[in-house]
Amino acid sequence: MVPSPQLPKKLINPKLFSQFEGIGLALWYCYEMAARQAYYKLYFSSKVKFIEAQLEDITTPSGAQKFWQAIGQSGQCSLPPRKNENRMQTPKELIEHLAKITSKFQFDPNIIARQAFEDGFSFENTQTA
Repeated sequence: MVPSPQLPKKLINPKLFSQFEGIGLALWYCYEMAARQAYYKLYFSSKVKFIEAQLEDITTPSGAQKFWQAIGQSGQCSLPPRKNENRMQTPKELIEHLAKITSKFQFDPNIIARQAFEDGFSFENTQTA
């Protein structure tokens, strides 16, 4: 299920982003995903080995090689040719607009996740009969 501001279980209050109109939903989603990533790392850390990776890094030859080695593979990693690549440049004005908006937030997904975890928050369904 794709997270939605209407869902009852979320880590980030979407009302904070309503003032930013159309871009607000996208910003909320990004912050919610970052907080959920941190939450799931805490929740599953005793059962799953997490490997930190950023898409921007692992799609480069050196980043792919580091990731290849991090998952326990030996030898040389090779990337397939790029497909479905976005060749459009993000408008400078959009980047500046987003930077201005996001500079207003103090956001640490690890703090949010830790607090939720310590408060007993869970994404699991807890239905009663």
